[in-house]
Amino acid sequence: MLPGGSAASAYLHLARTVSRRAERLIVELAAREKINPAAVRYINRLSDYFFVASRFLNEKGRTGRFVGARAEPLGHNGDPV
Repeated sequence: MLPGGSAASAYLHLARTVSRRAERLIVELAAREKINPAAVRYINRLSDYFFVASRFLNEKGRTGRFVGARAEPLGHNGDPV
């Protein structure tokens, strides 16, 4: 996925790349030293959150409303088309 959309979404993509880099470093460290396995899971979930939040903002910005798992075009009365 390429970054794009709103400025906030672009910053979330940037945060995701930084968290993914941190994840790689944590995994590398875990190969050399004993670390809490929750650290790897946490940083992975954090990068997932940034990805989903970015998609949410882009979809919400595209239609003005986020409906379920996917933004849908809205009719003149505000209902999904």
